[in-house]
Amino acid sequence: MKVNVEERVERGKEWFKKGYNCSQAVVAAYADVYDLDINLALRMAASFGGGIGRMRLTCGTVSGMCILAGLENGSTVEGDTEGKGRNYELVQLLAHQFEKEAGSITCAELLGLKPMTPITTKPEEGYKFAIRERVEACINEHTRAIMFTNPGNPTGTVLTAEELKLMADIAKEHDLFIIGDEVYREFVYGDEPLMS
Repeated sequence: MKVNVEERVERGKEWFKKGYNCSQAVVAAYADVYDLDINLALRMAASFGGGIGRMRLTCGTVSGMCILAGLENGSTVEGDTEGKGRNYELVQLLAHQFEKEAGSITCAELLGLKPMTPITTKPEEGYKFAIRERVEACINEHTRAIMFTNPGNPTGTVLTAEELKLMADIAKEHDLFIIGDEVYREFVYGDEPLMS
């Protein structure tokens, strides 16, 4: 099947405008070329959006291209190191070309996002992180939210009511969101109650 790249780019944009992620848009735009069921194509590419699960790592568009490279050129023969090498070569070529045109293959860099700044904790301080000076030292003009896990993993540190209030106060003062991860709320040991 002869493929018109400009037409496929427009198809990809339409998929993206419908709310699908970058990887889904790329794979969906070419699904018919590979006789892929559209629902399978969308599910297959779903986890690669947002730089792989919104971790802002490898760009979803690049991941979508890699999926297509595998469909086009991937080996299905056991022990086929030459075929594997050819596919890797194609993936590297596509990634380098994308990087040359876009400036990066990393989602966060393409979006102009700055990396998160973690707060280092120490055992001798009970792994406490809700300390105003430490939290505020990590806030800059790019900061949009404060994220923390309560209780902490792997330390098991539970924030007190005062510490939670401190985090809320800092967020209010700096006009930030709070993202509280309480996935370990069932694993509180000792006498400290979990505050939310």
